[in-house]
Amino acid sequence: MWSKLFCLFLAYSFPLLFQCQVNGEILVDIEQLIEDGNLTVPLANHAAIPNVGPAPDEETIRKKAPPHAEELARAAGYSLESHTITTADGYHLVIHRLLAQQPELDNLFRDGNQTHKPVVLLQHGIAQSSSEWLINESGKSLAMFLVDNGYDVWLGNSRGNKYSNSHLTIRGNTMEYYNFTFHEVGQYDIPATIDLVLKVTEQPQLNYIGCSIGATVFFVAMSAHPEYASRVRFMGALSPLAFLSHTQTPIKLLAPHIAEIKDASIKLQVMRINPETLPNMINTQLGKLCFWRQLSRSLCNSIYKMLDEFGLRKIEEEHLDNLWKYIPTTTSSKTFIHLLQLMTNEELFEEYDFGPDGNAKRYGSGVPPEYDLNNVNTPVVIFTGKGEMFSTSQDIEVLKRALPFMVRHMEADSSFKVHTDFTHGANAYEQIFKPILFILNFYNKQT
Repeated sequence: MWSKLFCLFLAYSFPLLFQCQVNGEILVDIEQLIEDGNLTVPLANHAAIPNVGPAPDEETIRKKAPPHAEELARAAGYSLESHTITTADGYHLVIHRLLAQQPELDNLFRDGNQTHKPVVLLQHGIAQSSSEWLINESGKSLAMFLVDNGYDVWLGNSRGNKYSNSHLTIRGNTMEYYNFTFHEVGQYDIPATIDLVLKVTEQPQLNYIGCSIGATVFFVAMSAHPEYASRVRFMGALSPLAFLSHTQTPIKLLAPHIAEIKDASIKLQVMRINPETLPNMINTQLGKLCFWRQLSRSLCNSIYKMLDEFGLRKIEEEHLDNLWKYIPTTTSSKTFIHLLQLMTNEELFEEYDFGPDGNAKRYGSGVPPEYDLNNVNTPVVIFTGKGEMFSTSQDIEVLKRALPFMVRHMEADSSFKVHTDFTHGANAYEQIFKPILFILNFYNKQT
């Protein structure tokens, strides 16, 4: 009974951000409540809750939802192929292929039905999707830029996002479905995606570019499947996440509370995070759990301080809409917990920590194993920014020492502070896209 009541409370406290489930039963489907017009919940009124200002209503959020990848490509004059694959553990993934704006360009690289274009696979960051590579306010997109310069560009979609959200046997909106971290993405999704791309293109190798956690899952994949290194000609890591003990992001304020966060996510059956409505949560709902003391005072203080550091509680609706359209999809809460774990461990890039007993059952040891970066036998070029908070220079240096085929570290200027700057930033075209093309041309003998 306690779990059901608390689960209901959490779901109402964070509209659309969470769905709740106890013993396999979904107690609250917030999206259905919205459709039925029943999402009317009185807010607690107490001095302990910060005044964070009004929030956009749910209809406004719906209307401002970002367009799908196909629409983004079409609006820019490109087309998109969709390919569906099933991973070894049963997850269905939708992989996109971006086609040239001018069909006649394709003929320059074809001999019958066989394409001779070098292949590039772009893998998105955390809580994102293939749409990440198709949106840019300046009108420039890395995916489109590479297509225009003669590359066969594929866009990955990790399990749990808006395009890859089903399974062979598991319902997509269940706790069981979202029981994964970036480990499973690297273990299963990346090898399956590489296999698909190479099969369709009939090429022996591809080039891989991953942003943020898109680089992380590549390292995990190579650690688990070293035989795949020979299938990747070049790997570009944009603001990669691996070693995180020196990160300066405000999210690290939550790291000391990882045990409490893990415990709460298990007890409350919080299975997924939906960033599309995170601004609504920030603006109106955050104080509830803290007001009712369901979270510790120190954790609540850390959350508020983190938001103050980001400035998210002060951002106006128009700017929030601009920011959050770049993270238009769901992911597992366990993925964020895994990242917090890496922030608490000094220079360790390791698998998920299930606690001493859970680790003993899963790994045969009381501690989780480290990923073996010696298996990343692919040339790697790392791109970071001087102003970054997440991928700090100290942690990047640790990563560089661990990679056996580390080729070069290219550092952009201080305008690159967060991961989206590498895909959407005003200076991305000159400082990221052009150098990437130069390096790709070198490894693929393009002129």
